[in-house]
Amino acid sequence: MNNIWGYIHTINALLPHLLERGSGTIVNVSSIGGKVPTAYLVPYCTSKFAVTGLTEALQAELKPKNIDVCGIYPNLIKSSFLDKAIFRGKDQQDLTNRREQLENVIKNPVVEKPEDVANAIWDAVENKKSEVLVGSANFSQTLYRLFPGFIKWISHQTLKNQDFSSTPKSTIPN
Repeated sequence: MNNIWGYIHTINALLPHLLERGSGTIVNVSSIGGKVPTAYLVPYCTSKFAVTGLTEALQAELKPKNIDVCGIYPNLIKSSFLDKAIFRGKDQQDLTNRREQLENVIKNPVVEKPEDVANAIWDAVENKKSEVLVGSANFSQTLYRLFPGFIKWISHQTLKNQDFSSTPKSTIPN
């Protein structure tokens, strides 16, 4: 849940200045993981759904005060942060296999580049948008809305290795 606290503390520090000025823009960069649940990424998705909720609640509260709030929702981004997305495996081999799976997913040509996200942020601020789904995130959300069970199955197949017979301990935050 550390993902959400950075947003809360930053907004808490800046909001009084925006309110005093009577205008401003808050941009929260979340993830499609805050709109589409992904197997084996429970802590990550939980924190990103929290960012989505924070963003949408702030939109409702701050729009009448002339403060725009935008959520940016990229899909996977070609970066090294995904190495930490799956916290543990059943054993060292399982952990290695999961990491290799993520590295293969990142090689996919539909994976966004950091500059795609930067352009989405600029577009959101310039055009006062409340939400921008970056690149393939549009496709992911549309598929999830139409076929939620299928998308959950796909994420499960993409990221699974050695499942546990009961609730997977590798996905539950400590």
